[in-house]
Amino acid sequence: MLSMTLEDYLESIFLLGRGRNPVRITDVAKKLKVKKSTVVNAIRKLQQEGFVIHERYGDILLTQKGIEMASRVYERHLAIFSFLVEILGVPEEIANKEACGIEHYIGEETAKTLSLFIEFSRLCPQLQKIIYEDFRKYKNSGTIPDICSEEGKKMLKLTQLKVGQKAIVKKIDCDRSIKSRLLTMGIVPGVEIQVEKVAPLGDPIDILVRGYHLSLRREEAQCIEVEEA
Repeated sequence: MLSMTLEDYLESIFLLGRGRNPVRITDVAKKLKVKKSTVVNAIRKLQQEGFVIHERYGDILLTQKGIEMASRVYERHLAIFSFLVEILGVPEEIANKEACGIEHYIGEETAKTLSLFIEFSRLCPQLQKIIYEDFRKYKNSGTIPDICSEEGKKMLKLTQLKVGQKAIVKKIDCDRSIKSRLLTMGIVPGVEIQVEKVAPLGDPIDILVRGYHLSLRREEAQCIEVEEA
């Protein structure tokens, strides 16, 4: 079994040589940002394992065994990269760097499943909407899409609840500053709240959250959508 470092060398040779073309020591050193002497030592180990052919002062050539191993490593990289970028919305530069680290820790079956999920997401319009629109919105604002609500339950604004009434927070749809304050107070999707008191003009509203007594301005309560508990 190859170490993570040697897998990186094998993958780099594979990419530089596009599989079967010879690759220079200098190019590998430049790609991995290491000294040429370090590359030579790594290539020697790969050659001993039968993954490459390398004559002294010559170019590096992958063997069939090396091509097959490098292909598997690169396929794992692509699966992780695609998942991070297309599903989670991670920027490509960050995703590429993190895929380089994660690729050494997942097996072939997991990588294959990730690839199939990516393929499925590209073929399924309904899933694309959930991923590319609804999840991005939830990621950026904490707003849970209507599709995630249990069928038949009516969504209410927190301001519509009566004193003593309990409910589950489902959405927080407001600007970043208000949302940040609410999250800091422990008001997050999924938490149960109870209205304790409402001022005569509806402002403020006193609630109970996880045993804590909190007071919300009407503006804050208005952007919290709930379902009756």
